[in-house]
Amino acid sequence: MKRLKNLNKAWVYLACTSIIFASCKKDNETPETKFNNGIFITNEGGYGNNNSSVSYYDYDQDSVFNTIFKNENGYTPCDVLQSIYIDDQQVYLVVNNSNKVIIADRDTLREENVVEDLPQPRYMTSYQGKGYISCWGDNKVHVLDLTTQQITGTVSAGSGPEHMLVHNAQLLVANSGGFGSDSTVTVIDLSTQKVTKTLVVGNNPRDIEEDKNGDLWVLCYGFVDYTGSGISAPAQLVVLDGATLQIKQKLTLSGLANPSVLEINAAGDKLYFGGGYGFEGIYELPVDGTTAKEVCTDEAYGFLMEKDHNEIFVMTARSFSGPGVLKRYSTSGELLGSYAVGIAPNGGVSLKNAEDHK
Repeated sequence: MKRLKNLNKAWVYLACTSIIFASCKKDNETPETKFNNGIFITNEGGYGNNNSSVSYYDYDQDSVFNTIFKNENGYTPCDVLQSIYIDDQQVYLVVNNSNKVIIADRDTLREENVVEDLPQPRYMTSYQGKGYISCWGDNKVHVLDLTTQQITGTVSAGSGPEHMLVHNAQLLVANSGGFGSDSTVTVIDLSTQKVTKTLVVGNNPRDIEEDKNGDLWVLCYGFVDYTGSGISAPAQLVVLDGATLQIKQKLTLSGLANPSVLEINAAGDKLYFGGGYGFEGIYELPVDGTTAKEVCTDEAYGFLMEKDHNEIFVMTARSFSGPGVLKRYSTSGELLGSYAVGIAPNGGVSLKNAEDHK
C-alpha cells in the first residue's frame, strides 16, 4: 500500500528500533496480582466462529496472559468482541455479532450479567450512572442503567453510530456510515436524552477526542468507492470549537488511505491516528500544529494510547484464524516489546486510564 510521504509537505518518518521480544504466558496461567496495572486487549476472533477472547498485558511482569475470560468462565465471549469498556468495578464486553454486552467483575472477569438483544453493538461510554451503547443494527444509542443493568431507552443517531464522547453533559456520536456512508456527528443532551444537534463534519466520521484547549477532533475515515467508478474522498481531521461546536479547521490527510482510530495523550496536546483493516502506520500530530510524524510503520488493525506510561499499544491481526501480535512502542518510535495475543486483536482499554476511555 502506498502511504502518504507528507502532510502539508511536512511529514517526518521515524524508524522503529530496539526490538525487544517478550514471551506470553500459557493460557492457563494468571497474573500474580489482580488486574490493575495493565491493559485488557480485545481479540474479536473470526466472524461466525465464536472464538473471540480477552488478553491481558501486565506491566509488573511485562507479560501477556491470554484467554483470561475463558479461563475464568469456561467459555468464550462468543462472536466478534468489538470493544471493551470499564466503569467502576464492572467491565463491559461489547460483542457485536452476538448482539450482546457481557458485564463482568473488574478484578476477575467473572461474568455477572448479560444484556441481550442489542442489534450489532459497537462501543460504550458512560455518564452519571447511565451507559450508552452505539449500535449499527438500528442506528441508535441504547441507554443502559448501570445499577439495574437494564436497557431503559434508545436515542436515534445517524448511520452506523461508532465511537462516542461525553463533553459538557452532551454525548457526541460519530456516525461512521456503517456499511454505507454518513457525514454527521449526533449531539445528545444527556439530561433529557434527546438529540439537540446534528453536525455535518466530513465523510464517515469514526472517532472523537477532546484536546487540552477543550476543542474536539473528529477523525473522518473518508470514502472509498469499490465499484470502479473512481469516486473517493480522503480522510480528514475536523476540529470543532468545544463551546459552540462550530467547525474551526479541517486537515485533509491526502494519500493516507483511511485511518479508523484516534487517540490523545494524557496532556491533551498530541493526537495519534491510524488503525483499521489494511492501514499502515501510527501518526502523531500536535494539536497546536499541522505537522505530523509517523511513529511506527505497522499495519495496525487497532491501537490505543496508554496514558499513564505514555506508550502506544499496536495490535496486528495477521490473519483471522491464528494468533495476532501486540506491540508496545514509546512515542518516539522505540519498540519496547512484542507479544502473541488472540485472533484479530482490534483494541482494548488501560485499567489505569479506564475513566478516560471512550
